Amino acid sequence: MKTIAIIESAERFVTGLFVLVGSACLAGIVLTIGYSVILRYIFNQPLLWYLELCSVFVVWLAFFPLGANYLLNRHFTIDTFVRVMPESWRPAQMAIVDLLSLACAVLLAVSSYDAIDINGNMELNTIPLPLAISSYLPVLVGGVSYFALILLKYAKLSLGAGWGKAGE
Repeated sequence: MKTIAIIESAERFVTGLFVLVGSACLAGIVLTIGYSVILRYIFNQPLLWYLELCSVFVVWLAFFPLGANYLLNRHFTIDTFVRVMPESWRPAQMAIVDLLSLACAVLLAVSSYDAIDINGNMELNTIPLPLAISSYLPVLVGGVSYFALILLKYAKLSLGAGWGKAGE
């Protein structure tokens, strides 16, 4: 059972890190827009780069915490079939959903890695920030974390830990 405790500790750390990054992105969006509004309407000095920076924050907010969303059972699912099927079928349904999600996570990670390879030297228009960091890195990290946390869930299951949050 010590292995399960280590896995759960790692899950808590990763989830906390992803939630922290997501919260920082949300705060960044609010502060950047607030700063832009003050400069535009009070000082009549509009920012050129605020919209692009907010777009970067939105991409990081949406994709970086994919694994944490899965772990906390806050990922996007459609429960139509789950509700009409018998309760005893739920573990099989969740396994099928996890298998499809695993395939999507692999596809997401591989395609973002390829995009970094192809477009890695490009920069944003108004901010000297590489496109690889601003747009593709959070997708890669989100896909890899999603993949890893699905595998960790089944590692815990094989060790007898039960379904946990991601399988409820």
